[in-house]
Amino acid sequence: MTAKPLRVLLVDDHALLRGVMALALERMGNVTVMGQASNGRDAVEAVLAYPPDLVLMDILMPLLDGMEATRRIRRDGPEPRILILTGIAHPDVVLDVLRSGANGLIPKTAELSELESAVRSVAAGEIYVSPDLAGPVLAGVAARTPEDEDDELAALSSREREVI
Repeated sequence: MTAKPLRVLLVDDHALLRGVMALALERMGNVTVMGQASNGRDAVEAVLAYPPDLVLMDILMPLLDGMEATRRIRRDGPEPRILILTGIAHPDVVLDVLRSGANGLIPKTAELSELESAVRSVAAGEIYVSPDLAGPVLAGVAARTPEDEDDELAALSSREREVI
């Protein structure tokens, strides 16, 4: 008996990139691209109307970016797995994407083999962050000192510190 195909919604404002990703995903086997959207607003509507198993979504798009679309999907709808595709490799972006509710993050510079690994990992319920993106984040965390945390607390108002 064959496993149910993984149903993927592709979201990117570049039609050519969506087309290439669709071809790459369908060549993986047991993956069906069930829809495409060119902006975050349409992605949220598509997920609510026809819930996919996985959303592969760009971070920077018109009308609604990938992080806000992820937040809205998490708030309003079903629970598809969400893998964000980004051209931004800044450590703060990686953390913000994960905080938005995404299940993974892969750079647009990744090889197709990494895209397949990321899709399979996220579909299996794992969190996936490309090694190219995770390294700088972990280095930043490792470099933090207790003084850095004290500086962050000092920036808070007395009421914010009281709540914490």
